Amino acid sequence: MKKTDDRLFAGYCMGDAGAYRRHMHYRLMVILIVAIAIFSSMLFFVRFLEDSSNADTWKDLTVYYTNEEGYRDYVFVSDVSEGTTIRIGDKQYEYRGGEGRECMWPALPKGSETVFHYRPADINEFMSNVFILFPVCFVIALVEVILNYRSFYRPAKSIYVMKRLSSGSELHRRCLAIPLLTVFATLAACVLLGLLFLLYYQGNTKPERLPDTISLNVWRTLIWWR
Repeated sequence: MKKTDDRLFAGYCMGDAGAYRRHMHYRLMVILIVAIAIFSSMLFFVRFLEDSSNADTWKDLTVYYTNEEGYRDYVFVSDVSEGTTIRIGDKQYEYRGGEGRECMWPALPKGSETVFHYRPADINEFMSNVFILFPVCFVIALVEVILNYRSFYRPAKSIYVMKRLSSGSELHRRCLAIPLLTVFATLAACVLLGLLFLLYYQGNTKPERLPDTISLNVWRTLIWWR
């Protein structure tokens, strides 16, 4: 196992002298995954819970009624919540919650109809830049690849030893294995977290606020997007 472990690392991480550096690489991988999990979960759930706590402000109301001339008319009110006042003709009504004619005080005249329009809960709003740490992990891996290749040229010039090996892929394996493993591990963590967030969103959003088609903008989860 030790020999196999050595072959995944650059020269400065080989042997007993490089054991500490190898362990630090593995610890860094775990730290990156944990950081992504904590950061993305905090962003997603804080936004979702804030949206849920303001659920009453995410609906509009249209009241259909018959005016004094006998024609069908309507009044549209945005961001309706308990206590919102609505003026119909020369009378004023207060929304008390619920649905139907009785949701107003005083009660609406017979023949009146209330229709609520719930604004969809957009998953892209909840997941905007939640995985912004993944590009950071990618940059860290890229820097590590450069340092790994450079380590074979300085200071011991071990590149000449690598060139004499029968396997031409030895150098590239040592320089690329751990950085690529880091990228794949953090990417897998992002995919699993994304599925968890999606399932939570579907299971905890009011049916009337779920859009007909759920479309996730993946790029929006990776970059800063306001």
